[in-house]
Amino acid sequence: MSSVTEIYVCKLRQELKKGKLFTSGDIHTRADAETDARERCGFDDSIAKIGYYTTQEDGSFKSILIYENPDVDLSRVRSEDSEPRTGLMAAAQQAHADVTGAPKPRRSMMSKFMNFFTEEAS
Repeated sequence: MSSVTEIYVCKLRQELKKGKLFTSGDIHTRADAETDARERCGFDDSIAKIGYYTTQEDGSFKSILIYENPDVDLSRVRSEDSEPRTGLMAAAQQAHADVTGAPKPRRSMMSKFMNFFTEEAS
């Protein structure tokens, strides 16, 4: 076969076409691609996705396999929105630090009257 397989190796949150490009002349079937993907993910657990595309001499291409690593290491990945969210929470807490609760409602005249006579009786 005169086709070449392009292999795009991506980290977490990375687009497939922006991944690191490798080429191979040995991968031609889906089974070959899956075996290669499992090996690559076994060596590097930071790989999130691998795409395999076969290219012909005339410039056409065909997708063989897009493999998503089920064992990708998420411990080193920081959440995209963690910094703005914690910043907003801290700002909200600081803004409400001086806020006091609403004053207690005044007791009605009847409750004062009843309270006076029940305390006197005791």
